[in-house]
Amino acid sequence: MTHEKLYRGVYARLSGEPARAFDAYLLYRDTLSVDAVCRELGVSPEQVERWRHDFHWDKRVRVHLAEVRQRGMALSRARLMAGAVEAVRLLHSVVVDETAPVRERTRCAELLLTMVGYLNAK
Repeated sequence: MTHEKLYRGVYARLSGEPARAFDAYLLYRDTLSVDAVCRELGVSPEQVERWRHDFHWDKRVRVHLAEVRQRGMALSRARLMAGAVEAVRLLHSVVVDETAPVRERTRCAELLLTMVGYLNAK
């Protein structure tokens, strides 16, 4: 099975895959449980195992899980960056606030410089 076919098969039926087998695959992909597929769809474990083998469920699930992890990491990075930007804005606002205590302004300036790598973390 080519990579392109495998990737498409994660989200779409494979050529020759019956609709019932694809429904079973989706349930298996989301639960990783042959028992859940048997219970939910009322098919025998032998039938599920045949579909699992014939339609490469385990390979398709690995691709799906890798993509889910990748999306999750990208989302985490985006949230982390948004939080860092907000922290920099907050620290900067204290540094430039002439009414803030000097000690607080100095500590915020040190934190900013540490964040951008000018100072070593204490």
